[in-house]
Amino acid sequence: MRSFFVPDQYMKFLVLMLADGSSFRDQNEFKVHRDLVKACGSSPKVVPQAGGSLFIDVRDADQSTCIHAIECLASCDVTVTSHSTLNQTWGVVFSKEFLKYSEEDLMDGLKDQGVVKVERIKKKVNEILTDTPSLIVTFGQLNLPDVLEAAYYCLRVKAYVPRPRQCFHCQRFGHVSRSCHRDIQGLPQVCVNYGGNSHGEMDCPNPPSCINCRGVHPASSTQCDQYKFVNEVISV
Repeated sequence: MRSFFVPDQYMKFLVLMLADGSSFRDQNEFKVHRDLVKACGSSPKVVPQAGGSLFIDVRDADQSTCIHAIECLASCDVTVTSHSTLNQTWGVVFSKEFLKYSEEDLMDGLKDQGVVKVERIKKKVNEILTDTPSLIVTFGQLNLPDVLEAAYYCLRVKAYVPRPRQCFHCQRFGHVSRSCHRDIQGLPQVCVNYGGNSHGEMDCPNPPSCINCRGVHPASSTQCDQYKFVNEVISV
């Protein structure tokens, strides 16, 4: 049976911050915890964050409502917000009919389905980024619907699994260029085609040789055994 969009009754993941921007680590944690339990009737799951806020994983709608109503803990004013990403899910839909619409138009038309962001997937055609019929849709809730009702279309929603992160400097998986140790050490960029030092030419004259698996293909190929392995891991 297909599941359609049903608004979540509450936000499960919340963030508690002191209104003056200071850290909960500078407060009396026993008093903070006591007031929190008093407001909720029981202790929620709380994880202190490096920036001084408190991350809260609530158990149910009643606990979420109680925490949202908190204005003061340990005689300090506080603010409660929903976590910016953990209360969201991501899906992919395919629609040739919607190629004519911009992301902004799609967002306006789908917001009543719990959609908070729409991104069109693009691909390179003759070195030019071109729109595809596939859309990454962000829902502002934890439950991903099977179907998105868009005007009089019913679009099947598949869970979105991002491509493995790949560094464009060393061509390895698991990180991006700005955190590449090879780049930080001043070592030359690796050619995506043959796995040696980059030669600055747009079309590499060398035969393809993947630096990750030594297969006869560029390191950017989705046929790479290492790419397939990493993709399976992040899809679990």
